[in-house]
Amino acid sequence: MQGRAPAFGTLRILLDSSSLYSYNYGVNGFHHKKAVTTMHQESSIFNFDGQNLIRVHTTLRTEAGESAVGTRLDPNNPGYPALMQKRSYTGEVTLFGHQCEASYAPLTDQDGRLTGALMVCIRK
Repeated sequence: MQGRAPAFGTLRILLDSSSLYSYNYGVNGFHHKKAVTTMHQESSIFNFDGQNLIRVHTTLRTEAGESAVGTRLDPNNPGYPALMQKRSYTGEVTLFGHQCEASYAPLTDQDGRLTGALMVCIRK
């Protein structure tokens, strides 16, 4: 190992919101950057129209590859009942054919009425 100090540990950093990088470090500083994993993160903002939660902003794509803006949250989605009760939900869901680990949070007005929701997820 001439010219290079042995690594004392590893630092992992999420640099660009989609890739986790690993750095080994020793007495000479950081070296050996490598991508460890790539994560597919998604998010949506929903508006509640009195009956449905409609995606008004989203990074999701439908099975046909189109933007999912304007689509509604499926009432069979495990997060739907919690949101209708103005509670958060975290767990596994299927979104447009992809298995995801998701978190949903309700949005309410000053009177406590449901106005929408936020969702973030990582595809598996």
